[in-house]
Amino acid sequence: MKCVFFSSLLAFLIPLLFIGSYAQQPEAKTVDSSAYYSDLLMDLQGGSDFNRAIHFFERNYEKNLSESKPIAAALNLEVLANTEYKIGDYNSSESLSVEALKLLDLENDADTQVIKTRIYNLLGLLYANLENYEKSKTYYGRSLQLAKTTSDSLYVLINMSAVLRAEKNYETAIDTLNYALNRANTPRYTRLAGDLLDNLGYTELLAQEEESLMHLKQSLAIRLQLHDTLGIFSNYRNLSSYYKQVPDTLTAIDYARKAYSLSKYIPDPAYELEALGLIADLDTLEYIERFKYLSDSLKESALTRQNKYAALKYDVAREQRQTQLALLERDREKRLKTIYVLTLVLGVVVILGFSVLSHFKQKQKQLDAIRKTEASISKKVHDGLANDTFQVISELQNLENIPDHILAKLDKIYLETRDISKNHSPLIDGNNFKDQLVSRLSSYKSENFNVITRNLNGIDWEKFSKNKKDAIYMVLGELMTNTKKHSKASLALISFEEKGKKLQITFKDNGLGNEIKKGNGIQNMEFRIFSLNGTISFEPEPGKGLKVQILV
Repeated sequence: MKCVFFSSLLAFLIPLLFIGSYAQQPEAKTVDSSAYYSDLLMDLQGGSDFNRAIHFFERNYEKNLSESKPIAAALNLEVLANTEYKIGDYNSSESLSVEALKLLDLENDADTQVIKTRIYNLLGLLYANLENYEKSKTYYGRSLQLAKTTSDSLYVLINMSAVLRAEKNYETAIDTLNYALNRANTPRYTRLAGDLLDNLGYTELLAQEEESLMHLKQSLAIRLQLHDTLGIFSNYRNLSSYYKQVPDTLTAIDYARKAYSLSKYIPDPAYELEALGLIADLDTLEYIERFKYLSDSLKESALTRQNKYAALKYDVAREQRQTQLALLERDREKRLKTIYVLTLVLGVVVILGFSVLSHFKQKQKQLDAIRKTEASISKKVHDGLANDTFQVISELQNLENIPDHILAKLDKIYLETRDISKNHSPLIDGNNFKDQLVSRLSSYKSENFNVITRNLNGIDWEKFSKNKKDAIYMVLGELMTNTKKHSKASLALISFEEKGKKLQITFKDNGLGNEIKKGNGIQNMEFRIFSLNGTISFEPEPGKGLKVQILV
């Protein structure tokens, strides 16, 4: 559960208020005022106006710097740093925050202490998002030392507890939240008490403490009284997680459905997606199609927004664009020659690769040699041919007047080499297992077939042996291949859950659900799992699909 208290809205609003006072701007939101442009930055929907707002604060920063107003200049940088954080450019946000702190070191009064409190908190959030938890805690600690009000201190303590929870240091996180809760024990901090109780209950849930349910329900009671929609959603989500862990599946589904119903009243569709994920994770395919649609829509929206603001931020002058075009035109002839030579080489190597593969397949008794050869070919095709071909195609698409038949031939070569690599790709020693598994499962996606994973990122893959990871990798690949070939499914859902020292994997599809015939593929899967003292069961349901349970 992410804590965004004091991070986005509050941390963004406060510097804007200070800028108004330092720059002596009128309160009315007239054009070219701090208030006017700050609204554009907070909305993030201003199109070209967003770029003007960025330039406004950049100009004000330069102006205040030239007039020896370090605090006002630091406030301009703080606004820009918060904007970069909201967009997701953490590196730029970090640089701007550090520069602002350097300016604030030139002054030492009450105002600079307040601004430093916010900037330290922002840096804590940045490093938490980058999973640099030690640095995050350091800056939260600095923010806490400078915090002048109880509210500010409580916000920082909540953020600090989130980092401790991410480190699985549940005991310290619980102590931190209990300390904060004691400080919030007055009517003035009722809303904060609801936030603290929710965070405390969720942390206790992860630590499997008995007080978890009590604190989650206390938080829900407060937020229902305050009509805190976002807070109530968080309570429903965490209560669903609690009853799933108990386990009490019916109650868990009930709270997940409540969260889903409430999400309809929240403008951000990410909440609906999260609620659908809760329901989908509770062994029901009822909302899977909606989950898939919303997930794809949000990914597309996020990518569009990211590209949009990247273009706004790095808008290039006309002279620079003309220079770039001239350089591209000058290199065009050289690239074309390279493409023709590379195409010829690729064709020869691919033919040789197929010849070698066919030669070894004829020798059924030399299975070990075949596997080693296929692995070698897969690596060379993927790392060399497929990647180079894809790069060439990408570069060609940016050029003009390239014959379509050349692009078509290159695309065909790329698809063929990719298929060879995927079908014969083993687990690569020493590489990140999670990334390899994600890549393999994603390779089966198409227009007519989608793969959804649940909790894959939540598994500590490092604690599992190489043999176990190799078995998981190959068995899931076999399952995906069989599903695409035989089941006529359009969707596969793969869930991962740690069961002590073992891993439980649940595979579901919405295909034909025909009776399983034990051919070589099924026997190979069973052999791999049984050899690790694991279990695997196949549960087809005609007309509804196949469910496979693996415990290894």
